[in-house]
Amino acid sequence: MNCSAVVLAGGRSRRMGSCKALEPFRGRPLVHWTVEAMHGLTGDVVVSVSKGWGRQIGAALFGNARIVEDLHPRLGPVGGLEAGFRAASREWVAVAPCDSPLPEPGLYRLLMAEAEGFDGAVPFLDGFPEPLHGVYRRRPMLRSLERVISEGGGSVRDALRLLKFARVGPRKLARADPRRITFWNLSTRRALRLAEKGLAERVPARPDGPLRKAV
Repeated sequence: MNCSAVVLAGGRSRRMGSCKALEPFRGRPLVHWTVEAMHGLTGDVVVSVSKGWGRQIGAALFGNARIVEDLHPRLGPVGGLEAGFRAASREWVAVAPCDSPLPEPGLYRLLMAEAEGFDGAVPFLDGFPEPLHGVYRRRPMLRSLERVISEGGGSVRDALRLLKFARVGPRKLARADPRRITFWNLSTRRALRLAEKGLAERVPARPDGPLRKAV
């Protein structure tokens, strides 16, 4: 599939207390792990960052991704996605947040297959959508994000309401990622340490569970 990837590395990092994209995890910045994994899908990886952070985050990635700055920093993930989708060059775009540093490429391949005939595919866990781990057709999603922004902002779920997308449930997701490691949300230092410990001991822990941020 003709696919780009957008990694969200903006946000205020209130829970972390520092730039979460640059927080060390297993010896490397969080954003490094996410970008490296998404390179397993595509050579076109775009990292969307907060205004003023492009140089620092770009330096941490050694040129392995294109960096774009969010033009709507107060709108949260909607603004970050809009910047990323504008920069993406391919028909389809896979999305991942930098504080979920271990995305499973096989799960995204599943979503891509499920998205055929739709504007995208979104994982659903425990009855909740995980839109920051979805796959979307670039133009329809960009139009939806632009509309949400033009109406004063909102959530990524507001943008989803304007799309026809496939819902991918836990049974199918488990075939590609049985430990749900793609959805680990390492947005606190405690979660980072627990994840490092869990990986070292091969414990199927979920440090903070799936994403439950304002998406």
